[in-house]
Amino acid sequence: MEPRVPKRVLLVHDDAVTRSVLPKLLEVRGFEVIEAESGGTALRLLSQQAAPRLAVIDWNMGTMNGPELCRILRGRAPYVYVVLTTAREGRKPLTEAMNSGADGYLQKPVDAD
Repeated sequence: MEPRVPKRVLLVHDDAVTRSVLPKLLEVRGFEVIEAESGGTALRLLSQQAAPRLAVIDWNMGTMNGPELCRILRGRAPYVYVVLTTAREGRKPLTEAMNSGADGYLQKPVDAD
């Protein structure tokens, strides 16, 4: 029987506090977390051969926001599943997230469950 390989996820967030909390929530659920502070770094990491196929991306980041990063990823292969996180409320951000190609959407603060 082969050893269990952890699921890998790229966490893209420019806030250090969030990058200290979310990895713990993901690791306890069996994910290996790779972190990026910007969309540019995320694109570079996702271009690598053994890149994660799941990315949790914050909406608001420096020069490239989460929906922009998601649209770029939708034009590339292989497919990366994207979950956008935001503190924005209402239907408009949810609609914008889905229109950018996101697979999921989480309201912040993120509920551990």
